[in-house]
Amino acid sequence: MKKPIYLFALSFLLAALMGCQKSDADILGIVSTDEVENYFGTTVEVSYSDNTKMYFHLLSDTTAEVVNYYRFYTVQEEQSPWIYRGDIVIPDRFVHNGKTYKVTCIGEGAFKASVQNHELVSLVSSVEMSNSIDTIRNWAFSECVHLTSIDIPNSVKYIGDAAFAGSGLTSVVIPSSVNGFGNSVFSSTCLTSVEIPESMEKIPCGMFSMCFSLTSVTLHDHVTTICDDAFYDSGLTSFEIPASVNYLGVNPLDDCSSLTTLICRPTTPPEKDPHGQHYEDYFMLDNSIERILVPAQSVDLYKESYFWRLYKDIIVGM
Repeated sequence: MKKPIYLFALSFLLAALMGCQKSDADILGIVSTDEVENYFGTTVEVSYSDNTKMYFHLLSDTTAEVVNYYRFYTVQEEQSPWIYRGDIVIPDRFVHNGKTYKVTCIGEGAFKASVQNHELVSLVSSVEMSNSIDTIRNWAFSECVHLTSIDIPNSVKYIGDAAFAGSGLTSVVIPSSVNGFGNSVFSSTCLTSVEIPESMEKIPCGMFSMCFSLTSVTLHDHVTTICDDAFYDSGLTSFEIPASVNYLGVNPLDDCSSLTTLICRPTTPPEKDPHGQHYEDYFMLDNSIERILVPAQSVDLYKESYFWRLYKDIIVGM
């Protein structure tokens, strides 16, 4: 029995549609992938249709982190190492050997400036991250001097040591999803003002140290600890310690030469951070400080506090 002609036409159409379907790799613009085994595990080099590359270290059977070429490859003198440059878009996933991996992490030193011919080289000008990222590891964007701003997605929960230190950041929004920070995260950047999210209870050591352009910081009443050198040698012109703060580290505001008035709202004088350095029993302020404003009912408590003893002559009630 002959098939009706419409069945032939339908079969032809289905075959044509199936032939036109794009794979996940095509949709993601992936041209090819290659991998290398090393003592860190497996790293995949992904080449894209716009002639760019990105390197991923496999964390599991389903997840991966973006990494730097130098971290996983031995570069021979005759080779030209791949350098991330320009506007970087970090994909939420990639396909390798028919398997899809979710990109959940910016790896250690992933976009950190590299040294070439005795010069520090960074060619990254902007970075776009997807909501698949939950971790930004140590030094991820360190010394990226052309990186002036970045949107950290609400999916990020942890940012590691010096992740943006020495970069060109002039502005940043820290999402409330972040509940953990390493030390010196924004040290030596060009930030001018920062608002700390309410999720943040501790300002880590050196977090904004040597941020010479940083003139103001907004802390919420959820902060309980300001650690060693948190704002050391920054450009702060005003600073307010929230009523929620219980502990201060060594030198959190030392060398802040533009700061003349410190407002300290806790009714009970903050004490020394028990987890900080132990060779000091007080914290250092720059000589520019002319007065420390504290709650009127707590003036005597502050003046009698062993931790605040150096500044009893400039402590006044408000």
